[in-house]
Amino acid sequence: MSHFADPQLVIRPARMADAAILRDLHLVTFREHAEREARFAMRPFLDPFLADLAAPPAPLRQILSMRRRSVLVAEVSGRVAGYLAATDTIPPFRSSSVFINDISIAPNWRRRGIGTALLRAAEARAAAQGHRFAATGVWPRNAASLAMFEAAGYRFRTTRGGFRAGHRMLAPATA
Repeated sequence: MSHFADPQLVIRPARMADAAILRDLHLVTFREHAEREARFAMRPFLDPFLADLAAPPAPLRQILSMRRRSVLVAEVSGRVAGYLAATDTIPPFRSSSVFINDISIAPNWRRRGIGTALLRAAEARAAAQGHRFAATGVWPRNAASLAMFEAAGYRFRTTRGGFRAGHRMLAPATA
């Protein structure tokens, strides 16, 4: 995979105005998973993340749920090229990890390092929040995603059904 060196790449938090394009992109990659994976029986799951953009949960609700959802967007020359959705816990119940729920890159922007740029940005954000580990899951036939995470230092184990569970230690945030 080549690394994306275009200065027009911007990684930023998602905005409500992004919701329609993020949902469309999620459905494209979701269909690809369904076609490729024998045991893929999930439903699209991005809507709770998008709902938090429209009406962020009140602090008390976040504390009671003990988690916070976030979405980062990759933009190239002002156009959305992909996103990363993650879940972490929040104080006072801070866990030592963040879970990367989904990385979706538009088909015409794949294999250019955009997924890696999103992953690194999410890891830096998690480390700044005090998390020590990042974790994810990869479907058995998603070779591109598995290769990206392994190149980023994730170690995987195979679970029932061939699903791959991975994690890596994060570097402490620097001041």
